Amino acid sequence: SIAAGCADGSIWQFNTAGTCELIGLGGGGEDLSAKLRVQGGGPYYYGPPVTALAYMPRGGGLIVGVGTEVEVWDVAAKLRRMSGWHGGSITAVAWSDNAEWIASGSADGKIKLWKLSPWTGPAGAFTHRCSTCYPWQLPLQHTLRKHRAAVTSLDFAADSTRLLSGSEDHTVRAWDLRSAEQVAMQDTGAPVYTVQWDGSSGISASVGPNGTACHSQCLQIMYPPQPTPT
Repeated sequence: SIAAGCADGSIWQFNTAGTCELIGLGGGGEDLSAKLRVQGGGPYYYGPPVTALAYMPRGGGLIVGVGTEVEVWDVAAKLRRMSGWHGGSITAVAWSDNAEWIASGSADGKIKLWKLSPWTGPAGAFTHRCSTCYPWQLPLQHTLRKHRAAVTSLDFAADSTRLLSGSEDHTVRAWDLRSAEQVAMQDTGAPVYTVQWDGSSGISASVGPNGTACHSQCLQIMYPPQPTPT
């Protein structure tokens, strides 16, 4: 399936059969009628624009960045399950491969890490173990503050223990999720728009404004050495 978020706040899903359905309205929850306009024979919604989307790797969930809010949606039920907030507009979101971590970046340069319960099937994707949080509240684990401009891209390593981030401050940074510490940084000399872990070698790549890919030769951000089996 393919998800799309629109400037009017609407969230859509397209499947392989060629059909399209409305999942919901970001920032407005499930009450679509409250923000529905009918003009020119079609429905139009008005809400904050959807600026970032990411599916849960194992299916069933969708992260939506809308305004300054991070939302977790149950796609099948078309329900917003959880929410969290930033101080700036959401510019990037990502979901870890083990489905336990959500990362969101914003225009103020901050990255927030949210922690869900260990994977137990579709229902487990929308629960947490935070005793002081409301059920609908995304439990915040860490706030990463090294970037000095908008965060543009986020990507988790395959083992869900590290996060890669790119920013308009010209840097690519790697983070250890367990310690919430930066473990590597490279200044690329230009705003960074896209970053991604290479699953085979652990080396990242970034793409700057001129479309030039910056690979291992200029980044040198690699997986930490693994312990030798005994």
